[in-house]
Formats: sequence, structure tokens, C-alpha cells
Amino acid sequence: MAVQLYLPTHKCGIGAAVNTQTPFQDMFSQAESIQNRGYDGCGFSLFDMDARVIRTFRERGKVADAFERNVGAKDIISDRGIFNNRYRTTGDTNPDNLQPIVAGGVVVSHNGNVFNYRGLAEEHGIALKDDDSDTHVMAQIIKQAGSLEKGVRVLAEEALGAFNLVAMDENGVVAAYRDPWGYHPLFMGRKGNSTYFASEEPGIYALKIYGTEELMPGDLILTDGTSIGKLSVKPKRTKSGIPIKESMCAFELPYFMRPGGSFNGLLGSRFREDAGGRLAEMDGFPNDGTYVVSPILNSGEHYAIGYSRQSGIPMARAFLFNPDMSRLYMQEDKMKALGLSPKKLARLKNMVVPEIVRGKKIIVTDDSIVTGSTVPELMEDLFDAGAKEVHLRIGTSPITSSCHMGLNHSDKTKLKAVNSARTQPANLEELEENVRRSIDPRLNSLHYLPMDDFRRLLGDRGDHCFGCFTGVYPVPIQS
Repeated sequence: MAVQLYLPTHKCGIGAAVNTQTPFQDMFSQAESIQNRGYDGCGFSLFDMDARVIRTFRERGKVADAFERNVGAKDIISDRGIFNNRYRTTGDTNPDNLQPIVAGGVVVSHNGNVFNYRGLAEEHGIALKDDDSDTHVMAQIIKQAGSLEKGVRVLAEEALGAFNLVAMDENGVVAAYRDPWGYHPLFMGRKGNSTYFASEEPGIYALKIYGTEELMPGDLILTDGTSIGKLSVKPKRTKSGIPIKESMCAFELPYFMRPGGSFNGLLGSRFREDAGGRLAEMDGFPNDGTYVVSPILNSGEHYAIGYSRQSGIPMARAFLFNPDMSRLYMQEDKMKALGLSPKKLARLKNMVVPEIVRGKKIIVTDDSIVTGSTVPELMEDLFDAGAKEVHLRIGTSPITSSCHMGLNHSDKTKLKAVNSARTQPANLEELEENVRRSIDPRLNSLHYLPMDDFRRLLGDRGDHCFGCFTGVYPVPIQS
């Protein structure tokens, strides 16, 4: 039986700091270090030890903006808190959906999408406004349950989708939970008597803690600051009878995570370099002085490193990367408000260096093509700057389906691999040719990482979710 799909709300970066003398500063360092997981807003909650209440602060914009606008919070007498970097993936602009979400004496910071949240709200008698998020429902369920542990147990059996969370109750107890499906990562680090949580290891490395523990699917950590306990909350089936199986997001390592972090024991930079190396093996271009390997975006860097290492072809930066321009596909609404098209934005983020490009055959690497709104402009710029040939290499398989577990491509109609031709391609080669022509007919070649290689390099044992690449999801979905 297919599950009714409600549009997802957001995928974010989450974390917490417990039993520290500087929770404000520590959470700022953590959140800033995983800024890549959300640019739309940032929020944090501190437990006020004098008043015995939770103080919550939320702002649109980047991490530094939120903490700077609320710098007075550093004077709250506190030793713990939770935070959230928000990444909005649909059209909901309600500022009340900035996290942490407050529900009575409970605050919740959530990473992922629970796509049956409206059904859960109805079942639990939770009133929802049209633009309320899935995290509102989760927070209310935890509040109704009477404790963090009981609330997590309800969600584990009833929520469908991705729902890593950190939460804090009115007594200052902090919970960190990685959902039983294991879609996205969650890490813990300890230093003396202090405990920290973050969606990625750099959110803990920022505090000079280099020994981290990756929570396993279903792991629940509860701490009151003096003691810490771990439980496994991992039912075999949902309340509705759907088998729960580990389904790690196949897009985390190729793109979403910072390359310095790991997932399931595999380092992000290692996967990307190995993928680049495999693409080089498939090509077999000669190292004859006429070719140059270049990342198209900052996220393509490690693919280029691997390609160059495997092929011997030198790596050079054909694009001058502007790090102040955050991930474009995550901020399209903001850029439209400035009157800037995706093409103009692409040039602002990556300007061609003609001295490197002129007269060369450029092998360009990137992690993926989602909507393909910026790639055509960049390919055009390379040819305009004098490139003799341009070959585009993508370190993942084609994205052909919607993601319902927290990424930004929930609308299948906008995907480049879907809309590059009027007819369904018969095989990967035909799809690549369709995409190549739709990007720029002058593009000499385009190749993706084949699915068999993709699975192998991830170490997949049937425990990953490839839904956006294959259209096959861990849960049967009714769109």
C-alpha cells in the first residue's frame, strides 16, 4: 500500500552542546562549521539555569547573522543548548518554521523530512496551519508523550521519512536521535565532561575534538549533563506495518556533506576522489599536454583531484571560485528577488580564467546535475574564453526522480536528466547525449558515474537510499 505524500519542508544541520562553560560560543563554532547544511536561517536554544527555562533565538540568514543579532544570549547563565541551520526545500517561507521549534517546555531541532506529518497531526489531534512544518508535528508529539524518550519511541514507529533530531526539555535533559532508517548522519563527541552532537564531524572538529562516534540508526542518546545513556529505538516495522530497513542517503557523500566528514565510516573526500579516478579510467584521455582537469564548482574539487591522479593529466582551476556565493540552488528565491537569473549567478560564483582555458581541452568535474540551470552558462563561458574542447564529467549517476527525504529536488519536472528530451532514453548513453545537447551542443562529451560503480564506491549492501537516482524508495510513495 502506497503512502500519501505531503510536500517536504526542510533538511537542516543540527547539533547540541551539553555541560560546557561556553555553550553560546561552542554552538556558534559548531553551527558555523556545518553552514553547508543550511543558509536560510539559524536558531539556537539555551537552558537558562537561573530561571530554569529555555530561551530560544531564531533569525533568517547565515549562522554568523543569527548569533551576532543575539549576542546578548552569551550572558545567559547556561551550560547547554541545541541549534539548527535551516535549509528550506519547498516554498514555505513562514519564519515560524525556523528552528528550534518550541512546544511547551520542549524544543526540537530536526534534520530531514517526515512526509506523513499531516496524517500524524490528524491522528494525534494536533492543529496545523497550512504552512506549518513537519517539525511542528514532531515537537507536539514529543510534548504529548510526556518525555523525550517516549516521544522518540512514538516517532520511530509512526513517522515516515528522515527525522534525525536533537531536543531539550524543561529540565535541561538533551536527547539526540538518529532515525531507524539512518538516512542522514549524526555524530557525538566528548571532551572531559562535555558532550557535543552535530550532523557532521566538522561540527565537532571545530571544538578540537577529533574522536567522534557516529550514532547508528535507531541510537538515542540522553544526557542531563552529569550522566549519559544510550538506547536503541529501532522497531522492525512501523505501526502501519512497513518494514524498517537502513536506507542511508546516497547523495550525502557525493555532495551534501563537507568532504572532511565521513558517513558510515567512509570519508567524503575519499569517495569523491575514487569516483573521479573511475571516470578517468573510463575515459582514457592521454596525458599529452593538451588536456587540463578542472572542477566546475568548489564541490567538484575532489573529483578533479581523483581524475588527475588517476590519469596523470594536470589539474588547474579554470574557474575563479567566489566562496561568498553560497549554494545557488538552495537560494533561488533570494536571487530572483535581486533580479539575477541562474545564469548570471553562475558567472558570479565561477568566473573563467582565460589564461588557463585558451587552446586547451578542458575536462570539467562536478558532483551532479540537478536542475542544470547554471551548467549551460559555465560551458558557454569556457568556449567563449577559448577552450578547444570541453568534456563534462559527473561523479554520480543521473538524478531522474524526486527526493522525499530532505533534499531540494522534490519536483521531478525540474530535473535536467528528466527534461533533456521528449522521449524516455533507452539507456545511459542516450540519456547522456540528451543532457549534453540540452546543456550546449558544442559540449564535446558528457559522462556520469555508472550506477554499478556508484554503488560499489559507496560500499552499498542494499543499505542505501538511491530514490532520486532510481525512483525506488524504501517506502512505497503515492505522489
